[in-house]
This record gives sequence, structure tokens and C-alpha cells, in this order.
Amino acid sequence: MKLLNIFGANFAIDLGTENTLVYKENEGIILKEASVVAVDVRSGEVVSVGNSAEQMIGKSPDNIVIVRPLENGSISDFDITKILLKHCMEKSLAAINIIQPRVVITAPTGISDIEMRALEDACIYSGAREVYIIESSMADAIGNGHDINSTEGKLIVDFGAGNTEIAIISMNGIVISKNLRYGGDLLNEEIVNFIYSKYSISIGLSTAKELKEKIGTVGSLDNANPSMEVSGRDALSGMPVTIDVFSSDIKEAVMNKVKKFIDEIIYVLEKNPPELSRDILKNGIFITGGGSQLLGLDKLIQDTIGVKVSKSTTPLEDTVNGAGIVVCDLKKYKNSGK
Repeated sequence: MKLLNIFGANFAIDLGTENTLVYKENEGIILKEASVVAVDVRSGEVVSVGNSAEQMIGKSPDNIVIVRPLENGSISDFDITKILLKHCMEKSLAAINIIQPRVVITAPTGISDIEMRALEDACIYSGAREVYIIESSMADAIGNGHDINSTEGKLIVDFGAGNTEIAIISMNGIVISKNLRYGGDLLNEEIVNFIYSKYSISIGLSTAKELKEKIGTVGSLDNANPSMEVSGRDALSGMPVTIDVFSSDIKEAVMNKVKKFIDEIIYVLEKNPPELSRDILKNGIFITGGGSQLLGLDKLIQDTIGVKVSKSTTPLEDTVNGAGIVVCDLKKYKNSGK
């Protein structure tokens, strides 16, 4: 049974394509839920939300559909987003609050007014009293201790699951940015297609993601080519089979798309105001997000562009930690949001 509070703690939420993280004021990250909802299409009822719904992927009967409310970093299903946020808020509240909490929520850089209002409405529906929206790139910078008020430009690249954000930040604002509507999920799809093309074996996206995380690389293999055993379905016989997939396979599968990411970083640098170019050369490029963990990515970017690259040590938590810092000191960071 929940207690009754007059005032409750405020929250920060990182609503991601793959996961939703909740930061509680003065406590830190308290919740991580998969951004998925399971719905019975016959009755229209919600069967499961979050981590329990994720476990149903690829295993549920035809009448149970697993829905991701966010696609490519933006809300694709407003009603399902409300259900997901409400679920996360209810799990995060240790007591029933008479005065509802303030919520700081992250959003993709360059979010439209319509998307912003949809996000605000979803938060209000979930139990928020006031909603502050902060762009993910700003939250990443704050979460990593960068001085966003400095006149020095900083280039932040957030490789997410559904989208990739590239932004140059200076003087408490985003000078130039580009939001790519693709991210780590696209690499998973490339791995699925490559394995089918080379081995005539069908594997699932979750298996592709595991391959990418465990043996994936875009760096030099240095005579070492580790492998991982995976199960799939033979395209000819339709029977389940097990094969060994190698790091070299993953590298070949994703390299073209990774180069496309790097080309977009170069594009932003080319559009960068000349006055900030010296700052970027001095401060380098900072990469974060789940996709930044791909082995060899930082060195590949550095060697291709010729600018030093530093990698976050907490890439999955940077955004929500930055939003959490904001929610703990709204007066200081109020002008950093939307």
C-alpha cells in the first residue's frame, strides 16, 4: 500500500526507442523499462508493458502484438506512449502525491511543435504537474559535466537505437544539429540481412543485436576473429540450425552504414561556424549512446575525420543523468530546455 504525500519528488525521464529510464530527484536512476507494450488485437486490451512485454517478442501468439511507441526517435503511437509513461510513473512513485511531480523529459534535437505538444500531453496524462522538455544532446552534455554555458563549441554525437543526434553546443544552446532517423536498430537489420545472404539462415533482430554487442567491431581484427554460436532457421529446409558467426561477418555487415554515420558528422562539421572550428579541434568529438559501444568506432571516426574522439564511460545513462541534473536545479537550467 502506498503512503500519502503532499509533495513528492520530481522526475527526469529519458524516453528512448529501446529503453525508458527514470531518474528520481536526489536519488538517481531508479527505473529502466523496455519501451514496448504488448496489446491483444482482438480485445484491444493491454497485456503487458515494459520489460515483461519485451520478453514476449518473437514468442507471442498472433493475437498479441508487441508495439514500440517510438520509432526512429519520435512518437509513432501517442496512445501507447501514454500507457508506457503512465506505467513508468506509477512504478516510480513510492507514495500517492497530493501535488503531482514536475517532470523533465528528453526529446530529439529539432523536435517539432506538434511532437513537443504530444510529449507534454503524454506526461500530463501520466501524472505530471509541469513538464519541461530538454533536447537529448543538451542533456548528454550536462550529464557528462560539460559546461554548456561556455563560449567554446562542443560536438556531441549520441548514437541511439532509433536515431542518431549530432549537435554542436555553445553558450547554453545548440548552434547546429542534425537528427538522423536511424541508429543501432538499422545496424541490427543489416546484420540480419547479411547472415541470410551469406549463410541462408534467418535470425531474429534480438540475435543480431547480441552479435553486434558481443563480437561486433569496425576496427582492425589483428589476426583475431572471435566467433559466436547462434541459432536460426534454414532458408531452404525451414529447419532450426546452429552456425558460427564471426566478427569479420559483423564488420562486413555494418561497415557501409557506419561510414554513412561518419559522413553525417563530417556534414555537420562543414556547416559549423568558422569561429567554433578551433574549439572542435581542441575539444574533439564526444560520442555517447548505446551505439558508441561498438568496438573500434571511436578510432574509426578519429582516423577518418582527423579530430580526436572521446567516448563516454556511461553511454546508456548520460541522457537521463543530464535530465536528472536539470530536474534537481530547474532554476539554473530552465533556459536550456524547450
